[in-house]
Amino acid sequence: MNISEKECSVCGEPIAGRTDKTFCSAACRVRAHRQRQVESIDVDFEDVSSAKAAPVTGLLPWQEPAPPVAPPLSVVSYQPVSSTFHPGNDYLTRYRAEQAAQEADQKRRHEEALCREVHEHYVQAIEPFLEYEGQRLHVKQLQQLLDVVLDAREDYKQHPRLAQPENVVRQRLNDLWDVAQELRETQQEAQSNFFTGQKARYDLTKKWRKQLRERLLE
Repeated sequence: MNISEKECSVCGEPIAGRTDKTFCSAACRVRAHRQRQVESIDVDFEDVSSAKAAPVTGLLPWQEPAPPVAPPLSVVSYQPVSSTFHPGNDYLTRYRAEQAAQEADQKRRHEEALCREVHEHYVQAIEPFLEYEGQRLHVKQLQQLLDVVLDAREDYKQHPRLAQPENVVRQRLNDLWDVAQELRETQQEAQSNFFTGQKARYDLTKKWRKQLRERLLE
């Protein structure tokens, strides 16, 4: 019988005895047997798993149908919803239009009332001035006429149509200035006339008198 030494394939210890021995002891032989059983179970488990993952269809690999391809996602551009389709917008538009119309009407009424008011002040200043033309007036009377004219001129500066170059209101404003100047000059003349009781008179040209009377009409 041949006797040689070699290492155990399980524990690596030297084997003494026959040359056909592969384990040094019975314990190593049992351990090796159990290891082979475990490896066999692992291989069988992998085969079963792969079989479940790839079902058999009976077709060759090149005959297998192609896997379904998911359709590409389409990009939808964002389209904002127009606000004009909102039912409340029509109401809001009408409401704003009505408000604007009411405000414009109120403004027009206010301007018309202001025009009548300042023109009335013009009349209250010009009518006495025309009435007392040619009469000898005392300094105090002249001052009273002058005060009315100056107040009317300040009020007339608020006329809404004064910015219109061709409108007659600008001529009426100039009339009040000219009348005030005429009364000042007459007042100075009266103050210098001590022997006549500080009285003086003013006379208008025919053209100026006619213009003032025409402009009394609104």
